[in-house]
Amino acid sequence: MSIEEFCWGLEDYQDQSLGCSAQDFIIKASICEIELIIDEEDHLGMSLEQKRLIRLKQSKFKRSYRLKLAKLNIEAANLNEILQAEKFDMMQVKQQLRVVRSLCLRLTRKAVSALIGIKEVLTPEQRERMRNILIPASRKIEAQKRYPVIPCGE
Repeated sequence: MSIEEFCWGLEDYQDQSLGCSAQDFIIKASICEIELIIDEEDHLGMSLEQKRLIRLKQSKFKRSYRLKLAKLNIEAANLNEILQAEKFDMMQVKQQLRVVRSLCLRLTRKAVSALIGIKEVLTPEQRERMRNILIPASRKIEAQKRYPVIPCGE
């Protein structure tokens, strides 16, 4: 299975865009790598203690991710409500945008911190094996960058 097939098959995280634009990529790439590390635990030769620690960190991250995502969805709905009003205060819109941006940033930091924490459990040799798993996918992505991507509707 390719890394792309693996990442797109993660059912727990298939909820379209989070609304954080470029941060979406960082969040989902971190989640994908965490899940891939767990999926490859036998190939990486992890000890039982490493497996336990990684699963503990993953579980803690998943709980935090779901909570922060729920808060983000609530605040995005609040912003939408403000924007649907017949008259709205621009200061109120800006304040709500700051709240949404702050939640996106916290979600991004959590994802990156979880990935780093999990990678710290791995030995240097295991991290090198992980890089060898990830490199073929990054080469495919690099090849795709050669062609301009035009977003829908533009």
